[in-house]
Amino acid sequence: MTIFIGVDPGLTGALAFVHLDHGLIGLHDMPTIENDAPTAKGFRKEIDVQGLRELIHKTVPAQDTMTAVLESSGIFGPSVHTTVSIAESRAYTLATLRLMGIDVRRVTPQVWKRMYGLSSDKDECLDKARTIFGTIGFERKRDHNRAEAALIAHYGRRMFA
Repeated sequence: MTIFIGVDPGLTGALAFVHLDHGLIGLHDMPTIENDAPTAKGFRKEIDVQGLRELIHKTVPAQDTMTAVLESSGIFGPSVHTTVSIAESRAYTLATLRLMGIDVRRVTPQVWKRMYGLSSDKDECLDKARTIFGTIGFERKRDHNRAEAALIAHYGRRMFA
């Protein structure tokens, strides 16, 4: 069977696993680690690529095929640091998926959100995810990244199955 992995790639992003027949089977915040770049508040974070790989292996049975649907939009942030962080996070995630041999499809936020009639409002994504998948994993306002990952995976299931 095929499992679609919805990826909201970012340090506060998330991954959602949607089985072709059984719906949402996994929902996780993006694994991160502190790197060696000090800041005033400690150390910067980056995607934990080994943790990401282990998370995928733990969630998806070995016999299942995987298709990752990666949100892909512009990488420009409000500062150079933010822009670099977004680009690094996306690159780490994409490289991990490709090295695992996972088929990767890219989709822009405008395209997948259009399918659900959503704007850029984060609360709309939470409400839509709760409608489709229930409330477990989407209880907090800050779970909007999980909601987006779940909707991206659901989009992949509808478009690429």
